[in-house]
Amino acid sequence: MKTILFTDIGGSAELLQELWDTVTSLNTKQWLIGIGIFLLLLVVSHFLVRLFAKRLDKSQRISRTLHGILVMFLRFLLILVSAMIAANAVGISVSAFFVVFLVFGTAIALAAQGVLNNIAGCIILLSGKLFEVDDYIETPSGSGTVKEINLLNTKLLSYEGHTIYIPNSVLYTTTVTNMTSYKKRRANLSFRVSAKYAPEDVRKAALAAAAAVPYVLDDPAPIVVVNGYTAGHVNYLLLVWGKADEYWPMRNGVNEQLYSAIKEAGMEMTDKEISFVVADQ
Repeated sequence: MKTILFTDIGGSAELLQELWDTVTSLNTKQWLIGIGIFLLLLVVSHFLVRLFAKRLDKSQRISRTLHGILVMFLRFLLILVSAMIAANAVGISVSAFFVVFLVFGTAIALAAQGVLNNIAGCIILLSGKLFEVDDYIETPSGSGTVKEINLLNTKLLSYEGHTIYIPNSVLYTTTVTNMTSYKKRRANLSFRVSAKYAPEDVRKAALAAAAAVPYVLDDPAPIVVVNGYTAGHVNYLLLVWGKADEYWPMRNGVNEQLYSAIKEAGMEMTDKEISFVVADQ
């Protein structure tokens, strides 16, 4: 007497019952044939995946960050196809196999909706090329250099050395500022000097400070502008550019040289005459 399974699945119950009956009726020889075919196809799939990965490595049109995701999906697809071919070779209905996959896939999808949102977020982030590995990004959830983009989250390394994991579903629904997509990055250094000093002298000292730092680029050239006035002081803004991966050495170096250059120009370093404010870049 046949056991009726999956009676609550409606129209799929007959196919599922057919699959169950076929699997339980297989003899040892058929099992060995099916397993052998499956293993052989896995070996072939392995070489196909390696070939695909090598082609991706040579491609300049596809982001390198996306390579691992595409390889993983191809591997999963080939494993699924290999299982279907092996099953069909021993008489298991492919249509019934598909029903099982859809039924259990739907159940897993409903149980792991948050995981699927993160996977969808990964695809959106990579296809949209919002950022890539080694880019420095700022988000409401944290800032840092992108070290890894996987299916579930994005891994950042902060300037302080902290590792930050942000779910992909958060990143594609919030504001992300890519600080290094231009490959050059500007530091805005705000400072103020007593109004008794001529702006020309202050500008000359600030530009000399920028010129003393090897990380500062000549193009775009550093500039110094008057940014306002407060209680007997003149507010200045020194704008300097550097390579994105040399931003922090550049910024810190200019801060140090600016202090020394102003002092060497004969401007007394007192609280009333000069103060530094580190501005957001």
